[in-house]
Amino acid sequence: LEALDLLNDFGAPLKIFPLLREVVPSRQVEIVRLMLALDRVQFRVARVLIALTPRSQLTDPFAPRKQYEGISPTQLADMQTDLAKVSHEYLSAVSTHGATVLNLIAVIGYIDKLLNNPALVRFMARNFAGHLEVYQEL
Repeated sequence: LEALDLLNDFGAPLKIFPLLREVVPSRQVEIVRLMLALDRVQFRVARVLIALTPRSQLTDPFAPRKQYEGISPTQLADMQTDLAKVSHEYLSAVSTHGATVLNLIAVIGYIDKLLNNPALVRFMARNFAGHLEVYQEL
């Protein structure tokens, strides 16, 4: 239900839902969040993410999986591990991006306000000329 709620306002292709039923609910949510963060809610993206889902996160871990020509089981396992790591890092970065941008805007506003103080600018020009140049470039 959580994955469905996330996709509710997006208008996802209906073909995605049978694919999502192949994985456990927590993995469904992770896949949907990743697709939304990438702005790629598409059938082919869901298919790749599900193909790279570890067996432990499948609804039927004993079901036969599609074999891909030229990719060994070891390579597939490595790709699953790499995707899990990259997905986690990407989702973490996306979740903190908004707060980071707001902090940067606040800092730039504060520095701009300081640089509009003539006495402070004169003091920094005499004592910290290199730093003043950097702040002015901001």
